Amino acid sequence: MRPHKSASQALEPTTPVPAAGVVSGRRSRRVNTRALLGGLLVSAAGVAVFASVLSGSGAKSRDYVVAGRSLPAGSVIEPSELSAVALALPASVAGHAFVAAGSVVGRTLTSPVYAGQLIESSMLDTLTPTRRPVSVAVNPDSLLGLLPGELVDVLSASPVVSSGVAALPATVIMRGALLISVGHASSGLAGASGALTDVTLGVSNLSEVELLVASSQHSTVELVLAEPSDGVGAGAGG
Repeated sequence: MRPHKSASQALEPTTPVPAAGVVSGRRSRRVNTRALLGGLLVSAAGVAVFASVLSGSGAKSRDYVVAGRSLPAGSVIEPSELSAVALALPASVAGHAFVAAGSVVGRTLTSPVYAGQLIESSMLDTLTPTRRPVSVAVNPDSLLGLLPGELVDVLSASPVVSSGVAALPATVIMRGALLISVGHASSGLAGASGALTDVTLGVSNLSEVELLVASSQHSTVELVLAEPSDGVGAGAGG
């Protein structure tokens, strides 16, 4: 005869109960620590490369022209749309950047730029050589910090007399000339440091060519970096 089960025994579950510490259901996916570590290392390498580019491989910081605001392709750049930011660029990048706003003003963008973006030569239309080239001898001291492709103002300084003082103060004879190239030492009226240096300037017309040639024959020619507000052309301007 089978033993009679009590009511409490009849209600007891027959399904096995999991042991303590065992979680039933779908197993959790294990994290692949090797893949995670590899991804972190790749990311760190990318950051290191980017930082190396920005550091300019030890290049000294210098002001470069950047967009002052976002501009669409086809925009003709105006002075108010540019700004300058101190950057230490590697030579491979600096060679395509600009240090003078005058070299960019009036050029047309071939691609859109965003605010703060470095302006590079590849973003601009090809500069058509519409200027007349003229070679003149200038004081080499005035070339410090100037680069071909920049716009310059041309000043005429009277020769230094024996007392070490110029007979007359320097006067502006040309504004916004394009510095095309810098040559070698030249004979002629001596500047403050001795021999002069031949440069090729780009001007707008024959009258400006004549004015520069005449000035270089009778006085010492000095160059200074032009600003957009200086204007362009012969004479002192406004």
